[in-house]
Amino acid sequence: MVANFRPQHLTVQWHITDSCNLRCQHCYQPGYEGKRNSLAELKEIAEQILHFHQQLAGSSPLPFLLTLTGGEPFAHPDFIKLLQFLHEHPQRPNIAILTNGTLLTETRLKLIAPMRLAFIQLSVDGDSIIHDEIRGTGNFSRVLETTKRLKAEGRRVLWSFTAHKKNIRSFATVANMARRYAVDRLWFDRLIPCRENIPDILDQAETQDFFQFAAQIKKKIERPSFVHRFLKPQSKTEISMLRALQFQHHESAPYRCQAGAGLITIMPNADVYPCRRLPVAVGNMLQTPLTEIYQNAPLFRQLREFTWPATCGKCLFKTQCRGGLRCLAWAVNHDAFTADPGCQFAALSE
Repeated sequence: MVANFRPQHLTVQWHITDSCNLRCQHCYQPGYEGKRNSLAELKEIAEQILHFHQQLAGSSPLPFLLTLTGGEPFAHPDFIKLLQFLHEHPQRPNIAILTNGTLLTETRLKLIAPMRLAFIQLSVDGDSIIHDEIRGTGNFSRVLETTKRLKAEGRRVLWSFTAHKKNIRSFATVANMARRYAVDRLWFDRLIPCRENIPDILDQAETQDFFQFAAQIKKKIERPSFVHRFLKPQSKTEISMLRALQFQHHESAPYRCQAGAGLITIMPNADVYPCRRLPVAVGNMLQTPLTEIYQNAPLFRQLREFTWPATCGKCLFKTQCRGGLRCLAWAVNHDAFTADPGCQFAALSE
């Protein structure tokens, strides 16, 4: 081992399966028939992830979140057993689930009821017409029903919204629905074109217009009318604007892309990526220990040592922002170390 990098916090996003019951238009997966790990194989990968966290933490605490997703995690027949294994593990990891929300049946809700979960995140990509156009007929109503059930059980529920040309004007409807269903947090990010035949991504002008629009919606939702406060005094939905470039329209600290540093992704076949939206395999944890991959992979080290793109040299925010999303730069510019195509400041600096 030739390096010893320790992040301030660590998120491991583990895609336990490629299987999914939906075929969403904007999905980054090229296929849905990948390797299906047995429960024993899932436990082996889980143990290595937890050991990796222990090694990084050393003798002092290191905030850690393990997010479980897919594909669709509930499509894996052993997902509940994996959750039970993690729930009972001596390390007591902080776990979250990212799901489309359509397979969370009453039976499954009862099975996970005793388990510690940081949150469950559901995907909502527009009003009923737009969401179902993207994700399939009837899925919007299923997500709303799942949200109601989870909130009734006292779960922390997040909604994620993937912004592209087809759905940006429906964000206000989604935000109002999130408040109505007492969703704890609604966050959004831009579509990353990881494959062909997906909805068009936002250009630079559309990105800035959308962020400005979202900031207006945030102000309205987080400062509700007297009537809403009177009828639902305990209901408070956060509209999160902490992602890349969103600080340009909201008073928040610039987002610093954590790919390869505070964030890594594990694929179903145990390949390791900096981020799911930066799909470059840097190793396989069934062949090389995860700690060794993390510390020594050239791309990970490049991402951690990267300062900012050349076009960001005159920007006041370059140190904190470092040029926005590495995954979007990679997808659009074919170079992860160029400026985020959505940035208005980078365009002015050229």
